[in-house]
Amino acid sequence: MTVSFESQIQEIIHNNDFFEALTANPANNDELVSFLREKATTTVIIDAYTVWESNAKELIFQCLKENRFQLVTDDFIKKYATDIFSENSIIKEAFSKSIQKSLKQNKTYISKEVICSSNNLNYKSLLKILNRVFPTLKHETFDNFLRSCKDLISSTDTLTNLGLAKQESPFVVDGFLQLIVSERNSISHSHAFEHFFNYDQRIALINFINQLLLSLKDFLSSQLINDKIEQNVQHSELEIAQIIKCNSTTKDNSLITLNFKNYSGNSDPQNSVFYLKINDGEKTDKKESFFYKAIIINEIRNIHQNKCRVFPKNGKRSLSFTCNHMIKKNKIYQLIEVSQMICDSSSIVIEEMLDNTKN
Repeated sequence: MTVSFESQIQEIIHNNDFFEALTANPANNDELVSFLREKATTTVIIDAYTVWESNAKELIFQCLKENRFQLVTDDFIKKYATDIFSENSIIKEAFSKSIQKSLKQNKTYISKEVICSSNNLNYKSLLKILNRVFPTLKHETFDNFLRSCKDLISSTDTLTNLGLAKQESPFVVDGFLQLIVSERNSISHSHAFEHFFNYDQRIALINFINQLLLSLKDFLSSQLINDKIEQNVQHSELEIAQIIKCNSTTKDNSLITLNFKNYSGNSDPQNSVFYLKINDGEKTDKKESFFYKAIIINEIRNIHQNKCRVFPKNGKRSLSFTCNHMIKKNKIYQLIEVSQMICDSSSIVIEEMLDNTKN
């Protein structure tokens, strides 16, 4: 997925800094200061929500588009068709056009306007869209994945410590997202807002949206590998013999030892994609609940500490890698190697808008 939102986040931060600098001008009277503080709050809320909704939907849409051969299954079509008839008339009309076009051209046409339709992109709506792409996805699977994202949970802790009160919800991410959605709706529809947010609170809200988007991007990758394994796509499970070094941040290297026994995967790691298979529980926990995190291999060494480019059929190798997950020695991990898939998906067409295409 090539969706990039970093520059948009930085632009919101820049605008927030601009308003803060104007507010701090000692020549300003109280009325102007009050206006600038109001403008800073409303601008951050509107911009942060816009970046959230547009990029979250684009991430999901690109995930579907780039992996359509894998994702557009019978279950997908059933869910897609059933779900859309509960939507508004505009979406039903777009869906009807996609059916007509599919029948005429003997291809499956799916549009972004249909698959990503929602009024407000709160947590409930996000789960609904994810379920259209991943029909068998359980909501608690997504909740648990987000709880494992240290930087995201840290951002919610910051919001709490700064005195922001989340909306009523059993899950903190849901609650703070709903806070932003509710504030945005008040500003957009009633031209009013319930709370002033100071500079630190505004920065924390921006960071929360950034971390939520990064976590969603990671989740989509995890769910794709989970689906590939369930569909018996060629993969290998590599035994982690030892965790030598845990990362202290998500940018640090972790170091593990792999034990190869009659290895039959790609000897050249560049021909595969690698994921950590992570158990939700501790080593003593017998439950079978997993999620996946992509890793980037930085270095491979043999038992003599010489650098290597390939994996052996038998023997041990140490592997240095980075991963957007905090590695712990009391967790259960496996390394999953998935061969790159090249498939003919020409019979499935994913489009931005069906109205802009010829029937």
